[in-house]
Amino acid sequence: MVMKEMENVTKLHMQSKNGGWELYEGSSTKEAQEPLYIAEKGDSDDDNCCIKFTDRSSTVIARSSMPKMLAKRDSHITLFLGTENYTLNKQAWWKTQRNFTSCDGIDCSVIRVVRGFLQIVNSLNNHVLATFTYSHWSKKKLGVIRLYSAENLSDADKVLFTLVLSIMAKLERQRQLEVVL
Repeated sequence: MVMKEMENVTKLHMQSKNGGWELYEGSSTKEAQEPLYIAEKGDSDDDNCCIKFTDRSSTVIARSSMPKMLAKRDSHITLFLGTENYTLNKQAWWKTQRNFTSCDGIDCSVIRVVRGFLQIVNSLNNHVLATFTYSHWSKKKLGVIRLYSAENLSDADKVLFTLVLSIMAKLERQRQLEVVL
């Protein structure tokens, strides 16, 4: 995985598109040429929605399954990355914090700090590992993901955090717009 790094921070930005979203390197939409990852929504069995993540070579790198309806039924979201499964669990339906274990075994929490700002933190020492900030100025860009390398994250964890934050950002946006995924 190749991403621009400056001052121990890797930046990606999300752009919405019909039927999903795209993740680009860097924080500027002007410099964006080819997406790093593409997320496409599709219907699944029962009441679930499937999101498929592909890389630049159109190889499927991950899948996610989540309920179409929100609130009480979105207590867990499953992300399949390679041969591993990651479940983002909520302790109660009214809470926004979700817990999961990273590829390297780090106990993590996804926290909504304030409206429009999400963080992934190490649950043991509260170090911030990644953040998502909504863009208020761009119509095209949904927001910026920043990955912090203070704890020397592996490439697998960087990919996992990127995908988790993009899913959570879309869920949060969906809640704000009250639109069914």
